[in-house]
Amino acid sequence: MKAIDLRTGMRHRAEDELRLLLSQVSTIKFRDICHESLASRAKGRFIAHIEVLGRSRALACEVKAHALAANLRKTIEELNEDAAHLAPGAIPVLIVPHLSADAQAVCREFQAGFVDFEGNARLSVDDVFIVKRSMRARHEQPQALKAVIDRPAVLRPPAPTLFVSSNIPGAESRLREAVGPAVGVF
Repeated sequence: MKAIDLRTGMRHRAEDELRLLLSQVSTIKFRDICHESLASRAKGRFIAHIEVLGRSRALACEVKAHALAANLRKTIEELNEDAAHLAPGAIPVLIVPHLSADAQAVCREFQAGFVDFEGNARLSVDDVFIVKRSMRARHEQPQALKAVIDRPAVLRPPAPTLFVSSNIPGAESRLREAVGPAVGVF
């Protein structure tokens, strides 16, 4: 019984983390979350329906208790296959409590989005690209980058940092106005 409660609690937290991330970008409107079946709910999978610049999109999400880089390739491949059946064109998103730098690299390699409970995220939806890093993730960088990270705090943006990129010409100024100075637009 407790295992079911933990999974349900983790799934609810994952849904909240995804909503929070998407609410920080004004060009993305969160619509709803649906669970296609009891089997997908038991696996920790759900579909989040969003609207990006007026176009409907689906995020095929999977909630995991942990994600080891070695097993992550298979998980993402399975999520891609299931997403194609549940919502054609859905973008796979992995949601976990902590995602190591190696696991994040695997997600990037397979073009899967990710969100973790520590404030790290990466998601590319149509013309909007979101990257969010927590301070902890910054300190896990290789030693060569630590010199850049360890500059005086005045030169660094406050954590967490959210970067949004748009591939639409002329959209940079609209994004900067809509999102504000705490977000880097490139």
